[in-house]
Amino acid sequence: MEISKLEILYDEIFLELIDLPKKYSKEEIKEVLKDYSKSLTINIVNIESEAIFQIIIKEHWGVNYICELLNIKFNAKSQKILRYLLVLDSLFENNFCIVDDHIIKNSRPILVNYTEVIAERNYLISKYFLISLINKKDLLLCYLFIRDLIENIKLYLYFLRGAIEEEVFKYSDSMVVRHNVNKKVKDDIHDKLENENQSWDFDVTNIIKNNPSLNVWNDELKRLKEYNDLSNSFIHKNGFIKISPRYINRLNNIDLLEIWYDIVKFYFTITAAYDGKSIESSDYMDYMDMGKKPPENCQFCVAPIFQEFIDCEFTKEEKNKIKNESYMDIK
Repeated sequence: MEISKLEILYDEIFLELIDLPKKYSKEEIKEVLKDYSKSLTINIVNIESEAIFQIIIKEHWGVNYICELLNIKFNAKSQKILRYLLVLDSLFENNFCIVDDHIIKNSRPILVNYTEVIAERNYLISKYFLISLINKKDLLLCYLFIRDLIENIKLYLYFLRGAIEEEVFKYSDSMVVRHNVNKKVKDDIHDKLENENQSWDFDVTNIIKNNPSLNVWNDELKRLKEYNDLSNSFIHKNGFIKISPRYINRLNNIDLLEIWYDIVKFYFTITAAYDGKSIESSDYMDYMDMGKKPPENCQFCVAPIFQEFIDCEFTKEEKNKIKNESYMDIK
């Protein structure tokens, strides 16, 4: 049996159905991909009486190998989805060994990195959002996932800026911002991380009020509120159409994928602006591991994956806003 079509999924998320440049038998395609079998799942499925190869890519590094080996190229939509998933995955991996805090659970210490834990949660939520949106067309679940992503960003802002109160000093030719740390808030964050079943009682508007630098993101925060209100309207069942999954799926005309892009992009934005170490290149630690002195300011270099994301997804104006707020050397 010769097969000329390839269905590509990444971590169970459907990307696209591709016409192969040549026909393969099942044995031929498995032979071509045999060296990467541990990072792939290869199935033969029948769709509309036509046999199709289905490949589930498990690791992001496998994407380029598949394209090269089979001489295929993903369309712009698939490339963008992969770019956003990869940046979430990389924020998790890049912060795995960096410690912001430690808590005690069951008499054992747990090392905490705020970016790592939120990035991992955001990746998992995004994965099932995309499966619900693309694979299953289940829009009710999508609204639940969107709201959770927004709640994650609010909590992340609280972790990064909730205990900080900016004090601005203006001079004739410059301006200096001092960060005063509110120990009570900082201790409260730590206590609620350590002790379960306590509600977070912060108000994002107060965080913004105490941190005037956050006003630069007013447009993004306004859109975030609109997305939150939209999701709540479905979650709170405001009207018959928003109660019935059948009518949600049939009559919905909202581009939820664009909303997801915007939310993930803003999550990355505040990470780059207020937790710059999270996008740091590995160069500094690589020099230290080799027993060499790192070059001057090496710790401010941005990892290529994050610089590429900024170059691809941010306008010149948006990039300048991040550069102005971040201490990292964003190009």
